[in-house]
Amino acid sequence: MNITKKHNFNKAEDVSIIPFLEFYYASVKEVSFVAISEDGKKRPDYFIDVDSCLVEVKEIHDKESNQKHAQWGKIASKLQKAVDNNGLISKVKGTFLVNTPDLFKTPTEQKAFESASSQVLQAVIDNKKEVKVFGVEFEINKVSNQESVVVFGSHGSGGSIDPANIVYQNIKDKIATANQQLGNHPRDIQPKKRILLLVNKYYFPLWNWDLFKAISRVYKELLTYKNIDEIWYQFETKDKGFVHKLLHRKTFFKQFETLNFKDYNPDDLELFANWFSAMSEMGEEEKNKLLIALKHFLKNKRPYQIFPNSQTREEMVRLGLWLAEKELFSDVIWLIEQFMTDNDPPLPEKYKDDEKFDYHKQVLNNEDVNIITTVLGHLAWVIQKLAVRKNHIVKALEFTQSLLNHPNLYVKLQGIIPLIEIAARRQWLEEYDKEKNTEYYNEFKKVSFNLLDNYSQYRAIANSLTHVFYYFKDIDTEEAIKVLDKLKDAREASALFVYFGIFRERHFKDKVPFNPKPLRGLLISIIKDKQEKYEDLRGSIAWNFWRLLAETPDEFDTLKPYIDLFLNLPYNKRYYSSLERIIEEWIERKPEICISWFTTSIEKLLDYVDNNETAARNTWIEPEKALQFIASNKPATLIKIVGKLVELWKLGAFIGSPREIFETYKLVQDTRTKKKIRDQFKLWYDEMKTINQKLEQVLWE
Repeated sequence: MNITKKHNFNKAEDVSIIPFLEFYYASVKEVSFVAISEDGKKRPDYFIDVDSCLVEVKEIHDKESNQKHAQWGKIASKLQKAVDNNGLISKVKGTFLVNTPDLFKTPTEQKAFESASSQVLQAVIDNKKEVKVFGVEFEINKVSNQESVVVFGSHGSGGSIDPANIVYQNIKDKIATANQQLGNHPRDIQPKKRILLLVNKYYFPLWNWDLFKAISRVYKELLTYKNIDEIWYQFETKDKGFVHKLLHRKTFFKQFETLNFKDYNPDDLELFANWFSAMSEMGEEEKNKLLIALKHFLKNKRPYQIFPNSQTREEMVRLGLWLAEKELFSDVIWLIEQFMTDNDPPLPEKYKDDEKFDYHKQVLNNEDVNIITTVLGHLAWVIQKLAVRKNHIVKALEFTQSLLNHPNLYVKLQGIIPLIEIAARRQWLEEYDKEKNTEYYNEFKKVSFNLLDNYSQYRAIANSLTHVFYYFKDIDTEEAIKVLDKLKDAREASALFVYFGIFRERHFKDKVPFNPKPLRGLLISIIKDKQEKYEDLRGSIAWNFWRLLAETPDEFDTLKPYIDLFLNLPYNKRYYSSLERIIEEWIERKPEICISWFTTSIEKLLDYVDNNETAARNTWIEPEKALQFIASNKPATLIKIVGKLVELWKLGAFIGSPREIFETYKLVQDTRTKKKIRDQFKLWYDEMKTINQKLEQVLWE
């Protein structure tokens, strides 16, 4: 390709127009261009003779921001590089924006930035909202559940940087001016096409969503501009040189507005895809047009065949959530059918991208996979909207089965999302079967137990299956035993152990035979089992007991024998914290039982601390409320209990407020007993004061 410049002077915009011509006319051998003389008037920059095209070049930049953030950008660049090279980035689940002050000092050593990157990433992984780095606060904001990205921004003195808004503020008037210029050409030129080239001189990199969100805000104006046929965006990269992206084409959007698509090409389809997200946020009228356009484009093609970008297809799938909200369920079903055969995520053996986004492998490796991503992953949440509608639950089950049959474990995991809703409404399937003489309920049951039998060894899937079987309660003894056995390592299996072990025998008596003894035995064995691997399960069972008693106080006598079992175990914070809450909330209603429990819990804690000196510093209790009740109602046990607390304190445990503990003697009614307790408390207090001179003062009567 040969490009000839016909003007004999150097125009500043030449550095932008030449790479654009190389791109735009790549298939043309000879291209010449000439700068158009202003003649004191606002005219376009160039005329391209090969196709009689006018081009106006406008720069996108924000000089004030560029100058203000130049120094910040150097620091941010070092931090970004350190974060990108830090192994912790692989553990990040989602896209995060870390906002920093626009002015702060840093060390110059690279090791300091490497250390800072670890601080930031660990804070992100720990779901913290802020982290102190280099002596200043960094603010952490989660932007999306997708990807594994941490980028830096600056909130400065006026809030976070919003690239889309800054671009919009820069381009809105320039586009209007360009429309005038492109219409004000010399009389001897008869243009067949008019192009506006926007050149990125903005300090920060612009993502697709920044660009199209920005230009979408001038969409209505673009429809009225007669002199702009196309808008292109140009930016320079280190790796690829100049890159060009189509932002607007009048002929396509004229078809879009009239919903009459007769003449479009692959560039137009890419343009439609890039606009999809921004336009879907413009209003319901635009959403309806997007749906109609999508139906036209997908008449004879699968989405992945004409829209290769999977993130674009995810946006298209999310349109189904709006359709469901508007109860346009025939369109929801159409959308699901179009994307059900999508190739994102791919079959496990065909995955070739970055391993940190291989969610099938993460499920396989028993990692927690809490992200909603991929086309089929998002599709599951649209199917969920069908599952909660009685008229569409059968169709939802059929779609769900398709996801659950996918070889990719991540797709199976997401397929459980609608399955949970179907489980909660499984009686609708029974009603449908009776009316239509079908077997959908049995199909649902078969699918659920197939997952249990073949995939519950994967932690993420097991965790989700607990929610399916939480609703799926009308099963027999053998099936219930299988459920508990398969899901005992799942995060939320405790609710199943509690239900099947204690309450299941009360329900479905006329429907399914059920023997509670084996299930009760499984619950008891888990509580009594001292293996470390069941510590979390035991802790969760204890928490369920606390929640049940808070919601259904009448069950106290039912749960008491199981709480007794916990208090026979060695101290462990995972379950004793819930027992402490039960004691505190029930001591006034069940004083004899709870005081005994309270005394036992203090003794167990003392045994634990006495044998684990290093753990003492991380051990704390708040016994004040229980002690106040005991002092007022059962003071005979007060000295014994407080004596144990004093021993704990001496070993380094936190026992609450010593002042409040010792001043409980004032609540004792009997004068002689009160004096006896006070004298003993004062002796202990003096001992403690000798050890710690800063001990808070007690007001002795």
